[in-house]
Order: sequence, then C-alpha cells, then structure tokens
Amino acid sequence: MPESNLGRKAVALGHRQGYAKGMQRGLSKGLREGVAEGRRKGVLEGMQRVLLRQLKLRFGPVPAALRVRIERVTDARVLDRIAAGLAQGDDLMQLGRLVLRGGAAPKRKARRSRALPEGPASAVNPRRPRRMKPVRGLY
Repeated sequence: MPESNLGRKAVALGHRQGYAKGMQRGLSKGLREGVAEGRRKGVLEGMQRVLLRQLKLRFGPVPAALRVRIERVTDARVLDRIAAGLAQGDDLMQLGRLVLRGGAAPKRKARRSRALPEGPASAVNPRRPRRMKPVRGLY
C-alpha cells in the first residue's frame, strides 16, 4: 500500500508542477500580446492626434464628421496615406473623400491601348477572339 500512496503523491506533484508551468507560459504569452496591442493602439492614437492637429493648422476648425471618420480608422497605413494626401491636397473636402475611401488613391479611368475597329466586328473584344461554330456536314 505505501507504493500506491507514493504514486499518488508523485502524480499530484506532477500535476501541480505542470499547472504552474502552464500558467506561467499563459501569463507571459498574454502579457506579450497585451503589450503589442497597447503599442499598436498607441501608434494609432498618436497618428490620429497629429493628423487632426495638422488639419486644424492648415484648414482651421476640423468638421466633427471628418474628426469622427479619422478616429474610426484602425490601420496605421491608411492614416499614413491620409497624411500624404494632406501634404498634397488643397481642399478639405478632397481630404474627406480620401478618408471615406480608406486612404486609397483616387480611381482613374481605364484607358484603352488601341482603338477598336469600326463596322460589325467593332462589338467584338479584339483581345478575345470569337469561337467559330462548327460547320455541319463536312465530317
């Protein structure tokens, strides 16, 4: 009987050690992730603050709607593109449209590289040839 009691104690000790080790790993991982998330949020808030200050200095009071849209942006790259648009833009409304698009560059119209031929074949896409229907009776 003493051997089974010794085995139980060993299992209990192993369980406690494993639990403590798992808790330590979980806490350190959680701490790392929390610090990374805090840094990310801090960078976003700092960029938003600087962007709003630049807008105020350049254009005067920032409209509340634009302020809210800038504060809702959650990607630092988008804020960076908006800041670049601020440096190039002359109009506050143009910058507001840039914020609405998420910092994307203005869309450009697609240009055709060459003119389409005239006549009945002009409706056919020149880059994609039409398939011919098989002729019956030849085979």
